[in-house]
Amino acid sequence: MKNNFCLPLLLVFVFSLSACDSSQVETNPAAVIEAYEAAWNAKDSEAMLALFTSDAVEMNGRGTFYGTQEIRTIYEGVMGLATIDCGNYFVAENKVNYDCLFVMASDGRLEGERYAAVIENGKIKVNVRTEKFKPQKEFKVDSTLP
Repeated sequence: MKNNFCLPLLLVFVFSLSACDSSQVETNPAAVIEAYEAAWNAKDSEAMLALFTSDAVEMNGRGTFYGTQEIRTIYEGVMGLATIDCGNYFVAENKVNYDCLFVMASDGRLEGERYAAVIENGKIKVNVRTEKFKPQKEFKVDSTLP
C-alpha cells in the first residue's frame, strides 16, 4: 500500500522538475542582435556563432546557410570586410526586425540591410535579409533597445 502512494508522488515530482527544465529563456530579441553586432565588430566568430542555434538558418545576399557550420564558413570570410551598426528595432514576441549599417573597411562606403530574425531561448534561430538599401546621409540607426 505504501508503494502505491509513493509512486504517484514520485511521478508528480519528476514531471514538475521536467517542466522547469523545458521553460523558455526570456531574452529581449533586440539584445541578442546587439550581442551579434558586438561579436561581429570584435571579429569574434566563436562568440557570434554561440548566438545561433545549432540548426539555425541564415539567408543573406550570399545565399542560404543551414546550421552553425555553414554559417561559420560565410561569416569567417566576411567579418573583416566591414563594421556594422544595427538598430531601429521592432520587436514582436520572439521576432525582431532591424536595420544594419555596414561601413566597408576598404573605402568607408556605407551599405544598409534590413533583417527579420526569430530568437529562441536567447539564440538566433532564423536570420533573413529582407532588403538591401543605399542609406541616405540623414539615415540614422537608433540602437535603443525596446
